[in-house]
Amino acid sequence: MNDEMKAFSKDAERQGLTFLTEMGCDPGIDHMTAVRTIREVEKRGGFVKSFSSWCGALPSLEANTNPWGYKLSWSPGDLLYACVRPSRYLRNGKEVLVPVEEVFQRSTLKEIEGVGWFEEYANANSLPYSELYGIPNTPDIYRATLRFPGWCETVRAMQMLDLFDTEPRPLAGKTLRQFTAGLFGADEKSDLTQALAAFLGMPAFAMPLKRLEWLGLFSDELLSEKIRCNRDVVFDLFSRKLGFDKNERDLLIMRHEYEVVFGAETRRILSTLVHHGEAGGDSAIAVTTGLPPAIGADLILKGTITLRGVVAPMYPQIYEPTLAELERNGVVFEEKEMPL
Repeated sequence: MNDEMKAFSKDAERQGLTFLTEMGCDPGIDHMTAVRTIREVEKRGGFVKSFSSWCGALPSLEANTNPWGYKLSWSPGDLLYACVRPSRYLRNGKEVLVPVEEVFQRSTLKEIEGVGWFEEYANANSLPYSELYGIPNTPDIYRATLRFPGWCETVRAMQMLDLFDTEPRPLAGKTLRQFTAGLFGADEKSDLTQALAAFLGMPAFAMPLKRLEWLGLFSDELLSEKIRCNRDVVFDLFSRKLGFDKNERDLLIMRHEYEVVFGAETRRILSTLVHHGEAGGDSAIAVTTGLPPAIGADLILKGTITLRGVVAPMYPQIYEPTLAELERNGVVFEEKEMPL
């Protein structure tokens, strides 16, 4: 819902047309569930003091079978883009800006009860959610990504090697080993592990080095003629090495946490979705990104949605029937409330 879409929305509204946007998983289901809970809190006379949200698209525990703790259930291009963007969030009413090079250095651990422990790091720009969710006076707003432990230190090492760079380079005819040595000016015939460890300032037994070696960056395989930049190398290796086998399941985790003030009492609300894909069938990501827009189209055709223009799903006439239909299809949030 960027500025271009907002400008287009005025023309669409004048012509009596409805365009639903941000009707996927994240963004989409995250918006709808968060706004539903926030509106319910307000109906009870409460004030949202803090809102935090986490989301992770991961392999299920039994499908977590490679050293990276990750498999591709969505676009590898979008994944790589997410590795090179800064983050912003609100803490104590003040904006916190995290530069690209620090995002993965500031990761912390997060437990999702009944599932396990994960790394979490700030996800892009959380500031617009103050307006989108109708909580302009909430001093703490934070959105983050979940990964299995080890992801963040490895991505940081890749950043230091400029592996996400999109500048065209003459890479044709090089081996992956030559490519990697060239990233930091090493002799390709040297002990590449030791040289890279020294460059990154980590021991030679560090896991990021082992993950990069497993990925193929130390091999004598020739680069494809289609490779034009560093990012292309990573895109190609991720696409070939981090895929799901046919009968493996993916895992989607989404967690919202609220600190809510009701008069003199502060309470915590936990809202959690843990959804597995079907072995040999639809993935969790396919279901949670595919069903919401299908439901939205159905609501438009039935006349349930009367809003015009480009519309995000922050309105009851959209999120209430959509979430009800998702629950009928097994996409269910478990919500708990407790004293703080």
